[in-house]
Amino acid sequence: MRITIEALVRADPATVWSAWTTPADIVQWNAASDDWHTTQATVDLREGGAFSSRMEARDGSAGFDFAGTYTEVVPERRLAFRMADARTVTVDFDAEPGGTRLRETFDADAGAHTIEQQRQGWQAILDRFARHAEQKADAPLHRRFAGRCNNRAWDLVDRTDRTPAEDRELLDAAHASSWHWTQVGSELQRRRADMLVCQAHAALGLGGRAALERATAMRDWFLAAAATPDWERAFAHVVHAGAALVAGDTAAHRDSWTQAASAIEAIADAEDRSIVEKTFATVPRP
Repeated sequence: MRITIEALVRADPATVWSAWTTPADIVQWNAASDDWHTTQATVDLREGGAFSSRMEARDGSAGFDFAGTYTEVVPERRLAFRMADARTVTVDFDAEPGGTRLRETFDADAGAHTIEQQRQGWQAILDRFARHAEQKADAPLHRRFAGRCNNRAWDLVDRTDRTPAEDRELLDAAHASSWHWTQVGSELQRRRADMLVCQAHAALGLGGRAALERATAMRDWFLAAAATPDWERAFAHVVHAGAALVAGDTAAHRDSWTQAASAIEAIADAEDRSIVEKTFATVPRP
């Protein structure tokens, strides 16, 4: 028996094909649920070429190799392969308004799983793939808007002459930048965006215990990272001091302000020190 599943992926065929056939992408989407993952993938993308994906339960309780040989390779149009157990699969990539229709047809396994269980499992993997490919297609836009929102928030955050409209713009820009970086950014980019959100809230007098806890988590991450430069260590203390002040935690404000002052003195580069001092000047002395 043959089973067919499909998904409309909101991305062009070239992006969809790349995400389907690139090992670095495969390990990010090839699992039916969060408690499974693909630890390694290899692809020899040609007729007669072999492929293999090592799929394992995250708790280490089970694992298997999803492997086979390509029998047809038509870039951005069709991929067919024979699995190690001789079952066959065809994957069609059809461009249509709104994206790429991905249609996957495979031989059912005569083993322990029912037809419906097999359909659901393969569909779950296909749906995860669609989300990954769409995120990959959107990545340039996320990076563009993350950068633009970040720059606008930095333009506003240390100003003392902001209008009420600019106060709102500062908050919106900081949060928008943070959200876009959560979609495509590295851990460092996401943490820096979080730092900006904390700074924006403190600059606007917004916060409380939850905001201080967020600022504390941000500061602790930068202090724990061995690669954090001297200026950023100092800046983390500065932002935390501002958050503590707004939260009404006088002890934390005093401690972070003192730590910031000491860290600023240790900044080797004069220009870096001047930039941090500009923000530090906006945080009242305890």
